[in-house]
Amino acid sequence: MELILGEPAEQITKLQFLAVSLLNLAQSTRRTYECLFVSKFNETSMMHLSHYLVGWFFYTSINLMPLLSYHPDLSSVSDSNEDSVKSPSIRLVLAFVVYFWSSLDQYRNHKHLAQLVKYNRPQQGLFKYVCCAHYFDEIMVYFSYALIVGTKFSVLILVWVIVDLAVSANETYKFYVLQELKVDEKKGKDSNAPSFGRIVPFVY
Repeated sequence: MELILGEPAEQITKLQFLAVSLLNLAQSTRRTYECLFVSKFNETSMMHLSHYLVGWFFYTSINLMPLLSYHPDLSSVSDSNEDSVKSPSIRLVLAFVVYFWSSLDQYRNHKHLAQLVKYNRPQQGLFKYVCCAHYFDEIMVYFSYALIVGTKFSVLILVWVIVDLAVSANETYKFYVLQELKVDEKKGKDSNAPSFGRIVPFVY
């Protein structure tokens, strides 16, 4: 991380290291299960090489983040430093709550997407408010990572996820808006403002 940020790497404790590694393992396991048994992929679909390489770099960075930030000398926190004991514990509980809620919601959303007729807008759960609820869940997963680790690198990863998914969500939003306009035109109805957002409920 010194090469990426141009400064000494921030260190995390053993508890932070174990917590973020556990959640990362849980996320990877769930997503692998979804790819194998839940999601439906078009057999003729292909990924652009640049997207594949960016994905490979990103997910490698995610797994290297705790390893590069952990130092054995910080594995135990001094009892005399009361603030450093209380603060991470509160963040840790909050991070686990955020992670498990968003992970469960993302699983439900991916399952819902897999059951839809192609190109139909999903309208279950948070999809009632945004067209990319599963992206919102993904952002919250990485937000939980940043809560646990609290380093500049973890925040940088979170910002990357937000920007990347917001751009994709905007393209999806424009597609669904165009679809609804076509439907209204066929029915001879006046087009109304979309009743759904892009990625963050009631915000964007």
